[in-house]
Amino acid sequence: MTQETERLSADERKRVRRFSTALTAALLVLALVTFWAVAYILQDTVFTHYFDPQRHTIVEEAGNGEILEWQDSQGNVYTPEDPHVVWYPVTLGFVVLFLMGICYGLYVLMMEQYVALILVRRWYTGVLRDLLPTSKQKPDGQKYAWS
Repeated sequence: MTQETERLSADERKRVRRFSTALTAALLVLALVTFWAVAYILQDTVFTHYFDPQRHTIVEEAGNGEILEWQDSQGNVYTPEDPHVVWYPVTLGFVVLFLMGICYGLYVLMMEQYVALILVRRWYTGVLRDLLPTSKQKPDGQKYAWS
């Protein structure tokens, strides 16, 4: 992409930087919302043993406020060593890495497309300028090129 951006004028580079900033902000918001939704879905449906104050009651608590055991409505008791509890943060880490990769790929793809669009627009404008007569080439009484 650097070879293409070297061909751009100062105004076009400014537009690319502005688009890059807007795209980064949009992808950041999209990634945060997606992460929040995936974390909620994972905790609610996959990692059901992870402590949730709405579904579990505390059975044993340490003096410093750390929850050592909790119980669900069916009487099952869970501890911090439970596989669901241990693997939930690890899974969230993989979700973060996955979202970072997806967002990076989208950023690169959309930036390349935007720079290509600017270059095609410049080429198209130049072709139209060459094909359509300018005001110097018009006869005296003619107001528009097509009349």
